Amino acid sequence: MIKEIERMEMPEWLSRDRFNFNVNEVLWDSLYYPAAGFDGDPVQYLAGNVYSFLYVDYGISREEFLREIHHPRYGFRGYHIIHQEQISENQLTPHGWTVKIWPEATSKTDLDRFMNMLRDGYIKPPFCEWVIFERDNDRDESHGPKRFSFLCLGADGVAAYQAIYLSNNIRPKIIAIIQPGTGFGFNWTDFRDENEIFARSVFYNRNLLPDYIIDGWEDGGIDRELIWSKCSEPIWSEYSRRVTEIRTSTHIWIIWARR
Repeated sequence: MIKEIERMEMPEWLSRDRFNFNVNEVLWDSLYYPAAGFDGDPVQYLAGNVYSFLYVDYGISREEFLREIHHPRYGFRGYHIIHQEQISENQLTPHGWTVKIWPEATSKTDLDRFMNMLRDGYIKPPFCEWVIFERDNDRDESHGPKRFSFLCLGADGVAAYQAIYLSNNIRPKIIAIIQPGTGFGFNWTDFRDENEIFARSVFYNRNLLPDYIIDGWEDGGIDRELIWSKCSEPIWSEYSRRVTEIRTSTHIWIIWARR
């Protein structure tokens, strides 16, 4: 848990003996991580600041995800699974995908890139899996909260945000933009650019804006001073209050709050 971000109490739905997926309960005040891969750092560092994590990535398959959670690393160490469930599209969007923001006409090259990745098989079949983890009995509160919820969605990060958060009128507490595959990666759009479709989706409903944005870069293989220079300015102008900086096992984070 990061001391510069307020601690939350474990929500009532997470303390129950039996679990029933309700998208509004599970994802209100959650952490949203598009282009997440299998990065466990947000769970390791932010469990307790939030209790629900939504990871989205169209480049991972359900089979890869299941292998990963049963051989936990990073933020999942010291926890075991007490609930696991496949979640349907209707459960995620009970009223349908009602808010749709489209790319600008100038983004045709980006859309062509997306279609090429789809054709080449990089984009995997969609899936959604809900897992609840509980702390092992040999660990105490200093290791992390008793439980947390983890939802993994094989989908596009922009479309998922519109369909799940905006269409359900849900507010995330934190959005993590950590090494999102721009440039030589496999992302079709730039999540950091506040003029592009992801930022425009987030700002579509100002009542649902998150409290914090994480700007994260890989800590390795690049000149560290170059990384700090990239992180020194807020990626979105409205999130200009620098909260803290974190060096995780693999990344450098700057956490920004709304001014």
